[in-house]
Amino acid sequence: MPVMDGFEATRRIREDEKKSGKHIPIVAVTANAMRSDRDHCIEVGMDAYISKPIMRSTLEEVLNQQLALHTSSKISSVQMTHDALLIEHPAIESEIINLRRLQDMFGDDHETQSEMLELFALTTAPLLDRLTQAIKHLHFSDVTAIGHQIKGSCANLGITELATLGAKIEQAGKSSNIALAQELHNSMLDAFTRLRAYIQHQRTQP
Repeated sequence: MPVMDGFEATRRIREDEKKSGKHIPIVAVTANAMRSDRDHCIEVGMDAYISKPIMRSTLEEVLNQQLALHTSSKISSVQMTHDALLIEHPAIESEIINLRRLQDMFGDDHETQSEMLELFALTTAPLLDRLTQAIKHLHFSDVTAIGHQIKGSCANLGITELATLGAKIEQAGKSSNIALAQELHNSMLDAFTRLRAYIQHQRTQP
């Protein structure tokens, strides 16, 4: 966060609660999955901890646990239709995107799924332009950083092919392997073109 991180925000909330006597459930969401990171979250006063990528079932379970401690409410489970979705799409699409992952995140809300994919495409295009320039000018630190960023954003949405390529480009940048970076870059551009075609196709579906 621009002003304070989640740890400091939690500390301040817990200090205020000493006066109010209330308790606000706080669940950490982080890319780190180490036990020490979880312990630190609990130490500063957070109630629970979820590591990325976030699974809908895991999020539902954690929120239900916290709500059970503080209210009588429950989050109703969402009926998943993974197999039906996979049957509806050609096998090649499963190479581009993990439909189960989208289901875990957004359930059967296909409009939200499409909006998130379109937003991803919109924000990733400039990253690929930056990657092109970084490779052209042999800026390996930028290649590494951009590969890491693409890997993370793709993995979170289940865009598996690009996530794998992003991880490989990150490693190519770390090892200053320009030939490999160029080869992976071409593969990434091809994969991104196919992803955009998939998004466009989905947009035309009823």
